[in-house]
Amino acid sequence: MSKCGKVDHRQPSISKPDTGVGVHVGAPVVGATVATNANPYVPCEPMTGIATLGSISFLPSRGLYLAVFQGPDHDHPNGRIAYAWSRDMQHWGPSHTLLDKPDMTSKNCSDTYRYGYPSLLDPDAGGRNFDVIGSAPLLFMTRFHVGKCGLPPNRDLVWMQLDVK
Repeated sequence: MSKCGKVDHRQPSISKPDTGVGVHVGAPVVGATVATNANPYVPCEPMTGIATLGSISFLPSRGLYLAVFQGPDHDHPNGRIAYAWSRDMQHWGPSHTLLDKPDMTSKNCSDTYRYGYPSLLDPDAGGRNFDVIGSAPLLFMTRFHVGKCGLPPNRDLVWMQLDVK
């Protein structure tokens, strides 16, 4: 039997998203239910509302896992880059939009760019496999230059620094 705690997922505050400056991931405080003390031998439940998982990182200062992913939802039919928190990687809180940008699932032919493969890395956090992050990780993504309504081989590796509170 797992105990449940309360976590509040604040909306991220984003300014100048293409410059790599000013993206803030909301701090987990008090609000939505996230399970704790789960049996480690119970199979993981699938993360709902996720089209493509980019990465899962551990934030030691909070004792939480942070997943970043891409995919559409009812408010973002052309896709988005989003995140969710977990205490045990089995039970996940609700997803929150980090960047309202079209992702690889978009069918909108007027897109100039689409984004995919979001991953958090923090070279200063000391994780052996880049699986640990501090309060200022880097979000890396592939930016696709849309051509003829598709994803041609013209791509850029882009990044921005996050402020995880």
